[in-house]
Amino acid sequence: MGGQLNPNDPSKAHTHHMYFRVDLDIDGFSRDLFEEFEHHSFNDPGGDSWMTIGTQGKRLAAPDRARKWRIRDAASTSQLGAFRGYEIEIPQLAARDGYSTGDIWATIYRGDSVQQGGDVGVAAPTDEVLEKVYCQGPLDTVNGNDVVFWVAVHAHHDPRHLAEEATFLPYHYAEFSITPRGFEVFRDRRRED
Repeated sequence: MGGQLNPNDPSKAHTHHMYFRVDLDIDGFSRDLFEEFEHHSFNDPGGDSWMTIGTQGKRLAAPDRARKWRIRDAASTSQLGAFRGYEIEIPQLAARDGYSTGDIWATIYRGDSVQQGGDVGVAAPTDEVLEKVYCQGPLDTVNGNDVVFWVAVHAHHDPRHLAEEATFLPYHYAEFSITPRGFEVFRDRRRED
């Protein structure tokens, strides 16, 4: 992301909300489940849990609960029975606000004639379109859907208008991670001498 500082007041701090639309298809496109992870207790080894989400909508990050998300196939597993899928972790460098009210949204692919989501943040600089247009209705928690998710990465920008950013705004990079899980079992094949 790049651009220029606020021309009316280049010293004004602000927040960037960068949206990413991701459609992961695992062994086909119609059997995806959307799940949320919660850490509950270090004293209970079984206390951590994955919960299948049954409605389209907004989800919030919770670092105190080690919250993360997963898109997984409803049926496809590894050789040892782990479901194939991708875990999504979202490090945030700023908080949600009136412009961006969530961290991840789960919806389904609708085959729109235009690129689905091309209107997010256009009519109003908010996530209102995600809430009122795309994230409506249930998710099939047994057979799955063609799940599409949106990630918002929030980052605070403290302008350096009297130094590095006086002439131009360097690019700002923000990221989140998508990690494959359950696709392969690796075995140690070292020779023993």
